Amino acid sequence: MTSGNPSNIPILINNDKIQNQLEQVADYFLLHDREIFQRADDSVLRLHMSDKSEYPLLIRRSRGYIPEPIKLPWDTKNRTVLGLGAEMYNVGALGIGGRCFPTQHIGHMTTMENVDFFDATIEHMKSLLGIRSLDVVGGDLHPQFLTTKMGQKLASEQSIPFFQFQHHYAHLGALALDAKVDPEEKIICVALDGTGYGEDGTIWGGEILFGNYFDYERIAHLEKQILLGGDQAISNPHRVLLSILLSEYSFDDITSNFKTIPWLSWIPETKDYSIIGHRLEKTLNSNSRVGLHETSSCGRLLDVISILLGAAKTRTYEGEPAIKLESFAEKVTGKSNILEFELSSRYLSGGMIEIQTSSLIHDLWKCLQRGENRRKLALSAEIAIARKLAEISIELASYYGASKIGMSGGVCYNQVIFKEFYQYIAKNSSSIALIAHKQIPCGDGGISIGQIPLALAKIL
Repeated sequence: MTSGNPSNIPILINNDKIQNQLEQVADYFLLHDREIFQRADDSVLRLHMSDKSEYPLLIRRSRGYIPEPIKLPWDTKNRTVLGLGAEMYNVGALGIGGRCFPTQHIGHMTTMENVDFFDATIEHMKSLLGIRSLDVVGGDLHPQFLTTKMGQKLASEQSIPFFQFQHHYAHLGALALDAKVDPEEKIICVALDGTGYGEDGTIWGGEILFGNYFDYERIAHLEKQILLGGDQAISNPHRVLLSILLSEYSFDDITSNFKTIPWLSWIPETKDYSIIGHRLEKTLNSNSRVGLHETSSCGRLLDVISILLGAAKTRTYEGEPAIKLESFAEKVTGKSNILEFELSSRYLSGGMIEIQTSSLIHDLWKCLQRGENRRKLALSAEIAIARKLAEISIELASYYGASKIGMSGGVCYNQVIFKEFYQYIAKNSSSIALIAHKQIPCGDGGISIGQIPLALAKIL
């Protein structure tokens, strides 16, 4: 049995359309003569286990939660604000009267059907709330998102301001809102996910941020890695793996080792492997990355580790290699099996801290040559990443005078990283208050909600 929709298309709610458009999908249809007024996907959450207790994290806030509002930190003074979200796993959000009302789950804003569904849902929520006009619109920084174009159109038609917020600052806004942080208090937010268009034109996704709704900045990030071919490298993480290995080893040595490792022997047989490898080698030798796509994404780093250890081969859906890596590592039990990988960090110009991740891949590569257990390596790598992020967060909290640290972004759903991050801080800093998501999704389903207080801060 399946819901009545193809992938990335809204659930069909008209019986005639269901039978006409899904006749190639289903053999039988279970229909009803009661008209469906408003579609709503199921809500989804994940229970993280920590010290034998369950900690629920919302993945999709939809049926059963909507239209329950989320309290804003201040009254909006009759101002109304619309948050458009980003592109993946999207929802919309309306702020009015000191409360934020998220819509049900919409999905990926990459099809006209979902865009139409999004428009209709926003109009429906406005009608329920008695909103006739908007005062401000918030959206993502990415210039090509359909939500960005929607925001620009709304702003032009209604002569209202449209503020674009960097993706991970919206994660910070959502975390602060969820944790009921005082609007004037600045927090440390570790924002980890797959993709977010950065202020410098690169792809962010492994960021440590400091700020509140009014003022925020990026103070640390994971090492930038090359995405040769942009989206091609995201769909084929072995390209990123190759670029990281080439920073330490020759192309011929890497190729020889790929061929002798059963779960990596397919890589030299991939299309354009030799061309890609030699181009990367030439680029790295020239010390010039002009014109290349780069990313600090934690999601991409986990993808690379997943490919290297044989947990996955390609990325056919969002988060696939990282999800398979977590499952791959779950079979290991007991901290006695953990290898202690040490990630280093360095200061860049302007005081920015960069956490070095290439060395972790190089260490894993050496361990594979020694025949170490791959599942043990997977778990050890995830723990090493979480601990380093926690360690740097504690240092930065002390430097900036922050008393609260939390994590946001899709990587929160990785149980090992989530648990290790929070436990490390709890054990090593008694002065830090830990904050986490409870009502708002950690991932992109919370972006529009985080945009609401950021936009209000611009006009109140």
